[in-house]
Amino acid sequence: MLLLRLSPIIPFNATNYIGGVTGVRWEIFSLAILGIIPMQALTIAAGASARSISYHDAMSNDESRTAQYVFVLVGLIFGSLQLSS
Repeated sequence: MLLLRLSPIIPFNATNYIGGVTGVRWEIFSLAILGIIPMQALTIAAGASARSISYHDAMSNDESRTAQYVFVLVGLIFGSLQLSS
């Protein structure tokens, strides 16, 4: 169960369903929740680094403006891919 939680490919809803259908003991399932921590740490680090690109910085520097456009474009692409799946 922990290995399923560590996999970024399988969504958490699917691992919850798998845990319920296969009859995994609640102790094992509860310990497997610790597998969420690495992905959450990565998400927090990405958010903290993206926060440094602010609107004020983007307007004062052409490189920052380009970086902001790239981040917005990548976000829109991934968002649309998520919505289409």
